[in-house]
Amino acid sequence: MTNSPIQFLNRPSIDTSAWDACVARSPNRLVYGLSWYLDAVTSAEGWRWAGLVRTTADGQYEAVMSVPLRRKYGQWVVHQPLFCQFLDVYSTDPAVDVQPFFSYLYRRFRYGSVLHLARLPEGLPETSEVRTAYTHLLPLPSGGQSYPIRYPADRRRHLRRAEQHGWQRRPATDPALMIAWFKEYHAQQIAGGVGDWAYDVLTQLIRDLISRRMATLAYVVDTSGEAQAGALIVRAFGRMIYLFNAATPAGRAGHARAWLIDTLLREAGRPVVFDFESPDVPAIARFYQAFGAHPVPYYILRWNRLTKLEQWVRRIILMYNGQ
Repeated sequence: MTNSPIQFLNRPSIDTSAWDACVARSPNRLVYGLSWYLDAVTSAEGWRWAGLVRTTADGQYEAVMSVPLRRKYGQWVVHQPLFCQFLDVYSTDPAVDVQPFFSYLYRRFRYGSVLHLARLPEGLPETSEVRTAYTHLLPLPSGGQSYPIRYPADRRRHLRRAEQHGWQRRPATDPALMIAWFKEYHAQQIAGGVGDWAYDVLTQLIRDLISRRMATLAYVVDTSGEAQAGALIVRAFGRMIYLFNAATPAGRAGHARAWLIDTLLREAGRPVVFDFESPDVPAIARFYQAFGAHPVPYYILRWNRLTKLEQWVRRIILMYNGQ
């Protein structure tokens, strides 16, 4: 790794090919770090992303970190986008020191609303607040071996009931039905609700993933051919990500999503890590753990170095908006 200075590049100044090549060559590569994925999840009005880049002597990108930004309180602040579980420093050097990237980020942006990170640097400032969250991962075997099913009794019982419904999987390319279910049956459980802009972002992201052949959208249909559940599975860099899902009351009662997950695990066919992308909800975490998944931490970082005047203005804006 060179000692070249870190550059802050706004999106138009980023060499897309060089960025994506750097991410793809990194040992910790994930789809969340690719430029087109970041473009999709920050496509709503009032969002953008920039990059921290370190280059080699001949100008090649050797380490990159994306900086997602949202317009809040009249300024751009660091804010984690939806459908992007966590971010990281990606580098062609496995021993990259991530500390300088976070130091640069902290100096440039005095307010970090929320940032999800795969790892934390040492020596975070006192103005930082860190909370640990968890995704749930399940490594699937290689060599053509079938996934060794060792489900607990209640999961085996649910899958037996699901089999009685005669569920079938139907591939699709249109997420509208699944999104409609989410709006009607799931969104009210999310604190603060879900804005329409989020569904527009999700729709565009799904289209981009499918067009690049990096995702599968599947519906679960009953014996009459009517869809009752659905899920989007992203496949990239040796990982299957259970990115989005929804079900009707009939699908939930018939354990359609459990049936679909079990089917996907059995058919994986090659060494891969299944990422359940679990939210911070204990019941959902237990649901995924029953498939054999184990919790893996990531970190939710916030910081605030606003002046007293800026903090006062922020409180006034929040009060005005009823928050």
